[in-house]
Amino acid sequence: MDNHTEGYVMPLFPTPLYTYKLEDSLYTAVQTELSIAVTDLYSNDTWDQAPNWSATSQFLSNKGDFTESILNRKNMETVSSVIMHHCLAFMKIQNVRPNYKPGFESSWLTLTKPGLSSHIHDHGCSHISGVYWFNTNGDDGDLVLRNSFKALVCNPLGADNAEAQFSPEQGRIVLWPSYLDHGVNENKTSEDRISLSFNIILETGQVV
Repeated sequence: MDNHTEGYVMPLFPTPLYTYKLEDSLYTAVQTELSIAVTDLYSNDTWDQAPNWSATSQFLSNKGDFTESILNRKNMETVSSVIMHHCLAFMKIQNVRPNYKPGFESSWLTLTKPGLSSHIHDHGCSHISGVYWFNTNGDDGDLVLRNSFKALVCNPLGADNAEAQFSPEQGRIVLWPSYLDHGVNENKTSEDRISLSFNIILETGQVV
């Protein structure tokens, strides 16, 4: 061990989280493309909760079928390209080997009505998961992120770092490793919150 580390606390194994807020014409283009899908979901009343989930859980565009990608089904090319751009930026910052390329595994829109929330969960064997807040007032339920070191919850040395909360912001994208436990606090406002969620798989091959 180097001498300069004596007596210091080293933050080993930090969890990477990437965030970026869209602005100007790019924000407008993404919002416009998503608004078409959102309007369709409201008009046709096709939001639904996932089977076997709590009655206070969020409504989803995929009704719990997480093999589907609404970005592909609705041909949202602008939204897809923006997400891919930021996934590549995230990968570059994390020094991911250049022979990995990101691809959508699934994507869906989430409707969180007043009184609803999302239980703590992870996204299984995907590699990158994320959210884009399409419609939020900023007070309608924070994104809750649980430390992957689950033992911290009951250990006084790390209890203060066991959980973090991220307030929603319209136009902001957040990316994190899919193994990270997360959820959404109850929407205690009188307005709907709508977000886009997605899972990314990193496959070997050259990025086109």
